[in-house]
Amino acid sequence: LTFDKKGVCVSVRLDNINPNYMNPKPKMETGQIISKSKEILDDLMFTMPNFSSIDTLQNETWNWRKISSFCKQVDRKEVLLGYKEYPLLGVSLEGRGPFIRETKVGSEISAKSHQRVEKGDFIYSRLFAWKGSFGMITQETDGCYCSSEFPIFRCDGTVLEEFLLLYFLQPSTWRIVESYCTGTTKASRNRFKEHYFMNMEVPIPPLEIQEKLVSHHKHVKQIIKKSKSLKDTIDILSDAEIYNMFDEARNQKSTES
Repeated sequence: LTFDKKGVCVSVRLDNINPNYMNPKPKMETGQIISKSKEILDDLMFTMPNFSSIDTLQNETWNWRKISSFCKQVDRKEVLLGYKEYPLLGVSLEGRGPFIRETKVGSEISAKSHQRVEKGDFIYSRLFAWKGSFGMITQETDGCYCSSEFPIFRCDGTVLEEFLLLYFLQPSTWRIVESYCTGTTKASRNRFKEHYFMNMEVPIPPLEIQEKLVSHHKHVKQIIKKSKSLKDTIDILSDAEIYNMFDEARNQKSTES
């Protein structure tokens, strides 16, 4: 450590000469990483979804229904209290779902009221629906708040909210939504208002088929997550091996000098 005349630390030296040197990237156990990679790979092979079974579901009867026939907008508007903290939601683009954008006390929010969301709500952004800003409220975002720019809905039981979300996760659906949101320029797009949403028609299969499709989608998402974990593990192994070789070379040079 180097200090100036006022006692302020102005530089830090961390190298092999420094007795307090700390290796910034500890060596990895290669065998352990290979074993973990094999474990993930075996799990992936065992849990690969049966896509052929999904194809048979297309033979079932699908009926086109207006969203208004099975879905209602939810009103949980609350007057904001100046001293209370409110976790505020946003909805990511391209179907990535709701997230906690920030937390503010009521006195910091310009609006007088906000909607409270609950687990299982279907939600979208009126401003960015055309970019796939749809999602569902999960345990992580349960009890958060949003403005009227994020309408929330519940289905009547004949249609699953998760199945409705699957439809709105499709880029082809976003293009339909965009047709309702065309302004004079791209920067002045109209909002996807609730009556546009409620008047849309959606192909709806029997409830049993909805459940199978939702389950299949969740399973595929798990496979994708495990695949990313495998990639990350292999990346760590590769980086660690290369780092170890350079580290050994540095240590050897330090010993020789």
